[in-house]
Amino acid sequence: MKQLIIIAGPAASGKSFLLNKIRNGHCPALCEQLGIDDPGSWHFTTVFQLMELQTIQQSKIITHCDLYNEKIIDYAAALLSASDNTITVTLCPSPATLSARNRKRIKKRTAEFFQNPTQPIRKIKWIRTLWHRQTINTNKTRLRRIYNSWFSLLERHATTDYRIDSNEMDNPVAIPLKNHPSDSFQFVLERN
Repeated sequence: MKQLIIIAGPAASGKSFLLNKIRNGHCPALCEQLGIDDPGSWHFTTVFQLMELQTIQQSKIITHCDLYNEKIIDYAAALLSASDNTITVTLCPSPATLSARNRKRIKKRTAEFFQNPTQPIRKIKWIRTLWHRQTINTNKTRLRRIYNSWFSLLERHATTDYRIDSNEMDNPVAIPLKNHPSDSFQFVLERN
């Protein structure tokens, strides 16, 4: 890969929302900051889809990874090693924002289950996963551990790193991580 942009954050931090804004050209200032001149020339995918490919045809890739997934650090490390130029954008919502967004997902998935109870085992597992994530969202120590694993990975690779306060996603601004990236998580915790 010539160029790789990784949007990272826990579930409900706004990764898909941000990717859709980029894809549809709704945040030109951020695109310019990240070097995305034409979103249509970039391939949008997930880390897992990218890892399943035997060969990568695209030279410009934007992917997102859910920091709640335990395998993601290993996969992301492999991607960082395979890219000539990598930019990471870590979404940093407050724990309160994560919890509120996740509660909406729980309500939505539960309503969907009762409206259409096909594939009940899969849907119940998904709802249980959302409840498990809710316990992480409200536990600052566990949340800090997740972010620190990610930031430790970034420190071992030559990447250009940014963070976005994903409480404010209308006009997202990427803030460079200049010093110790894990200092950014303190920013997240101080706003709760």
